[in-house]
Amino acid sequence: MQIFNEGIIAQCPNAEYTNLVTIVLDTDDFSKTEANAEFSHTSCNGLLSGDVESKSFKTTSSIISIEDKDINGTSYWNIDRETLRAGWGTQRIADCEITDVDTSKNKI
Repeated sequence: MQIFNEGIIAQCPNAEYTNLVTIVLDTDDFSKTEANAEFSHTSCNGLLSGDVESKSFKTTSSIISIEDKDINGTSYWNIDRETLRAGWGTQRIADCEITDVDTSKNKI
C-alpha cells in the first residue's frame, strides 16, 4: 500500500507517496487463529529500509490485524477486508491494493 505522510513530504519532493508497505500472506492461514505474514516498509527519505520481517497476524470476518512490536510496545496495523482501508488501531489512513493472488490451488 502506498501512504502519503505529510510529516515527511518535505524530505521527498515530487514523491507520489512517502511510504510503501508490502504485506505477503497466505489466505490458507485465514482459518487459523494466528499466522505469520511477510512485512516490509520503505520510505522515500531512506529511513525505512524495506527489510522483510515476519509479523504475526490474525483475521476476523472484517479485519486483518498485523502485530507490530517495538521499543514502545505492541500496536496493530488493521486492514478492513471490505474496503481495503488500513491504519494503526481504528485509523484508516491508507488504501490497500491486492496485487498478486496465487490461484494455483484456490481462486481466492
